[in-house]
Amino acid sequence: YGTDWSRAAVATGTPQAFYQWRLTPKELAFEVARHGFSVEEVAPIHTLSGAGRLFQALTKRRTDGPVTARIVKLMSLGLPRRILAHMLLAVARKPVNGILQEQP
Repeated sequence: YGTDWSRAAVATGTPQAFYQWRLTPKELAFEVARHGFSVEEVAPIHTLSGAGRLFQALTKRRTDGPVTARIVKLMSLGLPRRILAHMLLAVARKPVNGILQEQP
């Protein structure tokens, strides 16, 4: 939510390890397909976690209180998944010997 990780590492004097990529659903589908998979679906998941992170970033408050937990839950239900999702889940199939196998 607007944090510049490279500057945070310099400011704290602590090395920050890079551990994630931020991809759109189209970008993830492209990367999966680029490696020979047939993409069935890409879906945003973990909206409650994303809502909690957004709430904390905006309010600087914890999300585990009885009131704040309800607010975060309402946010996760009311805001678009593409905005709140903490992760993307890709479902894809890899062809065997160049032939895409039919689902049972």
